[in-house]
Amino acid sequence: MQPAPDVAGTPDAVADARTELMYRVLVGEVAGQRGDFDTSVEYYAIAAEGSDDPRIAERATHIGVYAGKYEVAQRAARRWAELSPMNMEAQQFAAMLTLRSGDADAALPYLESVLALAGDDREEGFAVVAQLLAREGQPELAARAMGLLAARYPNVATAQHGLAVLALSAGDHDTALAASERALELNPDLVEARIVQARALLGLGRVDEALGRVEAMLREMPRHHELRLTYARMLLDQQRYDDALAQFEQVAEARPGDGDLMFTIGLLNIEAKHYDAAETYLKRSLQSGRHVNQAHYYLGRIAEEQGDLRQGVAWYLKVAGGEHHFEAQTRVALLFARLGHPDKARDHLDSLRERFPDDASLARIYLVEGQILGDAREYEAGMTLYNEALRLYPGNPDLLYARALMAEKVDRLDVLEADLRTLLERDPDNATALNALGYTLADRTDRYEEALDYITRALEQRPDDPAVIDSMGWVQYRLGNLDRAETYLRRAFERLPDPEVGAHLVEVLWVRGERAEARRLYADLIQLHPHSEPLLDVKERLGL
Repeated sequence: MQPAPDVAGTPDAVADARTELMYRVLVGEVAGQRGDFDTSVEYYAIAAEGSDDPRIAERATHIGVYAGKYEVAQRAARRWAELSPMNMEAQQFAAMLTLRSGDADAALPYLESVLALAGDDREEGFAVVAQLLAREGQPELAARAMGLLAARYPNVATAQHGLAVLALSAGDHDTALAASERALELNPDLVEARIVQARALLGLGRVDEALGRVEAMLREMPRHHELRLTYARMLLDQQRYDDALAQFEQVAEARPGDGDLMFTIGLLNIEAKHYDAAETYLKRSLQSGRHVNQAHYYLGRIAEEQGDLRQGVAWYLKVAGGEHHFEAQTRVALLFARLGHPDKARDHLDSLRERFPDDASLARIYLVEGQILGDAREYEAGMTLYNEALRLYPGNPDLLYARALMAEKVDRLDVLEADLRTLLERDPDNATALNALGYTLADRTDRYEEALDYITRALEQRPDDPAVIDSMGWVQYRLGNLDRAETYLRRAFERLPDPEVGAHLVEVLWVRGERAEARRLYADLIQLHPHSEPLLDVKERLGL
């Protein structure tokens, strides 16, 4: 008997298979051009599995990634890597897509291929692999994959350094420290590993040791600007703003055109209330073309802080986009009102309603308009406005809180209490609402024990907040605990020497019989704040 013919190998069968393959590629390509990526991925994936052409597998990979079909893209990338073992891009895609699936062990062979294709220099190869893993955006998986690879090459410094960097990014400070120390054993001159070592020590809470290591390096390499910037950022993490600023400024002398650095130093000077210096650096940032909208916004804040409201408006109006755009425009309206132009303020807010029609922005515009009415002491109009806003946006927490504060001005303590209780029903630990309700009950009613409970809860949430400390001092005064009242009020005044806190302290000192100090404090405060209502009120009540 003659054997059956090998149909699959006949010319007709081969032609049919090739036709079917080309059909799938064509459908996939046309579907992709029409934006139907689901169909495109489906057809290209099948084509890649049935073809030995690496170009089809490559195309399937790219379309799968673009369409977000990562499982399909992973299969295609592995096929591409199989068909093109010497293609660096194919091996990288296979490694990253396999890692993205959560399987660091399965990604290891492809990472080995990347390492081999990077050249004979193992040090350079590991740098390439580390950069590849760092771009993936999954720090824990990247660190695990690098750890598996580095374990195979324990005597390559850049392998250990790469592991240290990725472990640090993943928050694994112990591994980062151990790997950086091993890297330095292999190559003591690897400055980058010494930096990672210091940052790992910082992450482990060994602050003095970490800073000491970097300070020692700077003594060896005083012109190493990246090292100095690292040191400055470490100081920032420790809230040592003046020290950090000094380091940034040293780098700025060598990099006068670095817009990012100028912007950072400008913000630090704002934090330190060095407004003239802040203005100088922010303007230099503008000259570089970097952070334009943000720089305009912060220049507006500086002008406002210094009382130059017209210049503040000018800067804010230059904020043409970005994260501070809306905030800058609302501040324009507030400044128009403070400059005595309420019509301009209202017109500007109306323009914002057209430009920012989303609910969150519209609710915020109501808040700004209410603030303007409150500043003008048009409290009844403010209540009407907030009532209207809450009909449109019922339950909005910011509007409820704002109406509560306005209600106190028109002696509607029932509305104040109801709105603040609504906020506390939703968030029992809302320190702002707890403090506002507790202070009002202490100041405007005789429900002192209830007030004490609210303020105590607020103080638990914000033990260093001067406003809450002031409230605690005031309720202690109302309860007749004068020693405790004075202690709290002195603490509050040290942190926030404003006229309202000062008026409370003046009153407690007066009642305690410390009248000379009370008069001195009052005289100092009224000179700084001649129109302060709390100070004028305490003067009238006590006969100062």
